[in-house]
Amino acid sequence: RRASDGREIWSRQFASAAHHVHTRNSYASSTPALDGKRVFLTWATPESYVLLALDLKDGSEVWRVNLGPFKSQHGFAASPIVYGDLVIVANEQLGESFLAAYDCKTGVEKWRCRREGGVQTAYSVPCVFRGEDGSEQLIFHSTAHGISGINPETGEELWSIDVFNKRCVGSPVVAGGLIFGSSGQGGSGEALVAVKPGNGSTRKPEVAYEIKKSVPYVVTPIVYRGLIFVWHDGGVVSCHDVADGKLRWRQRVGRGFSGSPIRIGSNLYGITEDGQVVVLAAGPEFRPLARNELGEPSRATPAVADGRLYLRTETKLISLGGR
Repeated sequence: RRASDGREIWSRQFASAAHHVHTRNSYASSTPALDGKRVFLTWATPESYVLLALDLKDGSEVWRVNLGPFKSQHGFAASPIVYGDLVIVANEQLGESFLAAYDCKTGVEKWRCRREGGVQTAYSVPCVFRGEDGSEQLIFHSTAHGISGINPETGEELWSIDVFNKRCVGSPVVAGGLIFGSSGQGGSGEALVAVKPGNGSTRKPEVAYEIKKSVPYVVTPIVYRGLIFVWHDGGVVSCHDVADGKLRWRQRVGRGFSGSPIRIGSNLYGITEDGQVVVLAAGPEFRPLARNELGEPSRATPAVADGRLYLRTETKLISLGGR
């Protein structure tokens, strides 16, 4: 769609198959990734896990890869990321599991890292950690492997640390030389773990600290100026110091969250499941700024691009701002 007025530019439909998903999941929980020329999207049924590349201008299919069957208790929701000229996907499930990188232009597989299947399906989206020496690692979360660092060029596992015994849904966050992650079940997280990463040779990973009260299961925390804002799925938000986990404040702000918060400037925006946009100051003191009703439920994370804020509800895509 055109960003200025929402007009449809192109649309494509692809065959799938009805199958069981969790009542809070959907067939469209995955978020596409872009490299400026192509759109990369994923979906899965029990029979196949598809990674597809479309031309950004006209939506024509560029290439597709079938990663094989996908076995999960709650359906599919993992999203790809783009790293350089590679599109990275995680496939950690109850069946055959692996991490893989594919060439953005051709879909040719560049590397594959085998993972232990049959433990818990992981839904978290990987991120990039940059060390003090400038080297980079891909960070993945899963019950089977905990938090792990992967060489983005070769797929080699550099290190891992076993810190989760529940399902990983929320995604890793990097801040202050630490990697944060959580796991949980039944709508609540067990612990938010801060890990000092390893480097694959001279430094082993270690747990710096844990936060155990009001921590998220599905929602991904957000960091700003040395503070980490932890949004519990049940509607409680906590602010902690990144360095040591010290609590600054903890307040109930809504009636539950499935989407993650975002930051614009010094403000935080999160959407409650019943469709209320909660705006908080991203600071060491609790300061609510606004509440805006969208008129219908939402389980999506807001998005920002070119001065526009995009909000998605059950039936609408809303654009705010822009020139």
